[in-house]
Amino acid sequence: MQENNLFGFLSFYKRKSELFQRGFLNAFFSLGQYLITPLLYIFTTPFLVSKLGLSNYGIWMLANSVAGVVGVLNFGLSEATVKYVSLYRGRNDEERIARCIQSTLTMYLLLSLGMVTIGCALASFLVHRVLKISPADFTVAIQSIQLASVGLGLRTVASVFDAAIRGFERYDLTAKINSVSITLMMASSVILAALGYGVTTILLGMVVVIGLTLLLSVFVLRRLVTGLSLRPTLDRSALREVFNFGFFSWIQGLAATIFSQADRLIIGSLLGTAEVSYYSIALQVAQQTHGLVGSSLAFLFPMISAEREVRDTSGLRSLYRKATMFSFIFSAAIAVPLLAGGKYLLTFWMGADFAAHVYVLFCILVVAYFLLALAVVPHYALLGFGEVRFVALSNIAGGMLSLIGMLVLIPLFGMIGAAVSRLLYAPILAVNFVRIRGKLAC
Repeated sequence: MQENNLFGFLSFYKRKSELFQRGFLNAFFSLGQYLITPLLYIFTTPFLVSKLGLSNYGIWMLANSVAGVVGVLNFGLSEATVKYVSLYRGRNDEERIARCIQSTLTMYLLLSLGMVTIGCALASFLVHRVLKISPADFTVAIQSIQLASVGLGLRTVASVFDAAIRGFERYDLTAKINSVSITLMMASSVILAALGYGVTTILLGMVVVIGLTLLLSVFVLRRLVTGLSLRPTLDRSALREVFNFGFFSWIQGLAATIFSQADRLIIGSLLGTAEVSYYSIALQVAQQTHGLVGSSLAFLFPMISAEREVRDTSGLRSLYRKATMFSFIFSAAIAVPLLAGGKYLLTFWMGADFAAHVYVLFCILVVAYFLLALAVVPHYALLGFGEVRFVALSNIAGGMLSLIGMLVLIPLFGMIGAAVSRLLYAPILAVNFVRIRGKLAC
């Protein structure tokens, strides 16, 4: 009897140790991948703005925002792929893993074609009728939106392979692939700008890099899933599963898109492309408070999904408590220095005039993203427990409240109104804390 108790204790301790090691390694690689983007952004933005000018840089940001809005048509299938690949991996069911990937890939090939078509078709209408763009820049803006839409289509297809790799909890592989991709895109942007090329050529270079990244992701996944066929397949049972999860993940993504893109589009339509540049640059730095925490803890979703299959709830409770404490300490460690030294940072980085123009805006954005960072752990934990419907409803409520705030406050207060509207999103997500505590108590 004592031997059985000892064996059970050692087995439990080993599982907790493996859980910690997997979590630490995935957090390390995921965070490392994420850090590359803001670091490259910090070094390249002053140069790109000086070469392109605020107006053309704003066009670039608007083109990405339009593509981001069109991207809501993805129906959340990539997150569903993470969910079911990790779930069937926990059950050692390679056949169901392959069927899930094939079916999602087939749907995303069709959806990406639709996204590219819609983005290209809307470009002229948006430039001439919606966005506040100088007539001299109409052609550049239209071509930029069209190229950004093509890039979106390729990223949508690539997201299937990226999601499947994450479903295997191989964040080291996705980190390496995406880090190389981001570095190549930023390097090509700087080189092309230095040679005197404009926004459209820079976006074309990015499209080429995204295509190469897609091919690399295909190669890596086929080494993880033995005998994986990429032939278009529509398996009804697999599609039913991913759509049941994916629909609500899509609703959640819709809210996130409203939160992340609507402000720039409203600013672009009411205030102009220069203001979009000011706002986007301040936003890129401020959102690192949330982005760094979110990227470092993204592994929680597939890990919790897989661990639930072996019913290690005590290990999950411990993991949740530690992750929550980590998210608070980490987000505060980023937000406090940004608030205290933000003016000096912005002055050193972009100049005194720029800092004076955006400092108050920047501080409000930092606070908004700090609050959002606190909701990262319950968000991923609920997804791992399959509570995608609840997550979707809380996110859509926050997104709609934020959108209403933008429509009311931006015409009155300009960019400051957009920043204040972001503060309205995070408190809504507090309900996720209550929900996950109930799940972990079961």
